[in-house]
Amino acid sequence: MKKIVEYYEKNKKGKLLSCGSEHIVYNYDIDKVIKFSIIHFFYGKQRGYPWACEELNLTKKYFGKYVLDTKIVRSKDQKYHAQLQPKIVGHPLVPQDLDNKILYNQFREIINCYNNMCKNSCPELDLIGQSGVFTNCISNIFVVEQKKLVIIDSTLFNTKAPYPIRLLLLFLRKIVLPIQNRKIQEFLNLHNKK
Repeated sequence: MKKIVEYYEKNKKGKLLSCGSEHIVYNYDIDKVIKFSIIHFFYGKQRGYPWACEELNLTKKYFGKYVLDTKIVRSKDQKYHAQLQPKIVGHPLVPQDLDNKILYNQFREIINCYNNMCKNSCPELDLIGQSGVFTNCISNIFVVEQKKLVIIDSTLFNTKAPYPIRLLLLFLRKIVLPIQNRKIQEFLNLHNKK
């Protein structure tokens, strides 16, 4: 079965919301955001789109209901691709959020999914994001209304990426993964001490 490609409309792209180390995010239409990956841009026009789809599918496979509804879309000329997501209201996960038993149980379930992904020799999911490296949060897990956690990014530390991105991902993986794993353990331990 052939995959149906969805396209985004340039005229629906609104104002710039954020520019991080991995994504440039804009308002899109009334109730969405569109995220352009800096890393996937360097994969090139032909390889970037399939890699983005593969990363999203792998993330959905392991994290299922916790992944924010995300579509990979292309420009009509097929030069660019992006992630289209609903606009959400929430904040990055901080230790205090885990005082809530519902959120704590969801976090443990997400970490179990993460551990299963790693045990199956898959590339690790970037859970902490740029903000999480420098502050006490896990910024790619958002706390949204109704006491629910969602994963807002499907970027993987995929060391099989094309050269020269592979070198960047190897470097980031070496620096960020120990911080991510330590932070996950700290978040879990904080709750166990109470």
